[in-house]
Amino acid sequence: MLVISDTSCLSALIQTEHLHLLKNLYQSITIPVVVFEELAVLSDFGVDISVLEESTWLKVHTPSDVAFVEKLMLDLHAGEAQAIALALELNADLIIVDDYEARQVATSLGLHITGLGGILLEAKKQYFIKEVKPLLDQIINFAGFYLSTQVYNRILQLAGESKGYNF
Repeated sequence: MLVISDTSCLSALIQTEHLHLLKNLYQSITIPVVVFEELAVLSDFGVDISVLEESTWLKVHTPSDVAFVEKLMLDLHAGEAQAIALALELNADLIIVDDYEARQVATSLGLHITGLGGILLEAKKQYFIKEVKPLLDQIINFAGFYLSTQVYNRILQLAGESKGYNF
């Protein structure tokens, strides 16, 4: 299975020391160079990014259609634009993207998407985590990941866990 990711999910999982969930779920993740560069900046904030440099299962690739990336960047950030372009170019099975606009663009281009919530739900389903809520709260509180109340409650509802913000 070929899985492409933008920055947000990877950043949240690195900051909470749960990046291994992606390896457990997908065995391999491909990211654009700009996503790797965006993640490397985390070290400036005291985040240990050694997992990035040591990960043989995390592959870095540059999309070749620069014009298409530039077109996407009219509405999206560089990481999202390159991830979408790369997913199309490599005919990815799945793209991990959380930004609403990026999800809309990816879907309109026929890409199969998931986000952090979907990752956590799948991790619970496959017994890699026992509960979604504690990790989701940690991601929101410590990694600064934004979720609307509606999305947060929906994720917990799908996980079969109590709902309501707890931070």
